[in-house]
Amino acid sequence: YMKYQHENDTNKFVELFSEFTGISKKKLIDFLKDNTVHNLLNHPFSLQGITEKQREKIESLKILNKLCRNFEIFKEKYALVSTDTCGEYHVNLFKNKDKESFVLTLADSQNNVIKSITVQQGTINESPVYPREIVKLALMYDACQVFLAHNHPGGSLMPSNSDIEITKRISAALRTVNIPVRDHIIVSDDKFYSFVEHGLSHHFVSSVFEKPSAYKSVRDKISEAKKKAAKQDNAKNHNHKSIDKER
Repeated sequence: YMKYQHENDTNKFVELFSEFTGISKKKLIDFLKDNTVHNLLNHPFSLQGITEKQREKIESLKILNKLCRNFEIFKEKYALVSTDTCGEYHVNLFKNKDKESFVLTLADSQNNVIKSITVQQGTINESPVYPREIVKLALMYDACQVFLAHNHPGGSLMPSNSDIEITKRISAALRTVNIPVRDHIIVSDDKFYSFVEHGLSHHFVSSVFEKPSAYKSVRDKISEAKKKAAKQDNAKNHNHKSIDKER
């Protein structure tokens, strides 16, 4: 009789999970017959007969999993230098969240993350985000720039009118203290939408900010690469013409 690796991994998971949380192996095995590990971590209330302390242990495992993921993506500091790194960072931040949340990520002048703070739970329409609170937090943590992010659990990645409106309002408030909004990221499952990458940066970028950020969108990088290639082609053509004239 040969056990497949998935079954071996499941048994090992049950053993370690039981040891950490105090939930019996039998209860876990019975639960996993009709459910997944994902449900166990994200919907612990569906596991009947466990204590509040055991639920807190499960929550600790979820946090540990997020931290490990961030350490895999970033080496020493969380540096949001592109839409890809910014998107990945916030996708991981919202992982396993089944409620909509609005997050403010504060960064220094080199795009290193100082702190990410959940400033609101619930949809923007139902639970308004107050720009003045955003300004207070940005000043408190001495941020040079900020990134906005929120999730659409199980929904579309496309920004709503409310998403665009709150981005404008927060940007206008931060402009009074000369702190730029660099991007607004929307997360749904393992995907993300960047305002900058999709050409919506005009909703928050202002010429009042003198120092450009190191943050570059994928679109910016492609544009720069095309311009560089065009210059090289022009230089080659010019050289060829000069040689032809000499001949």
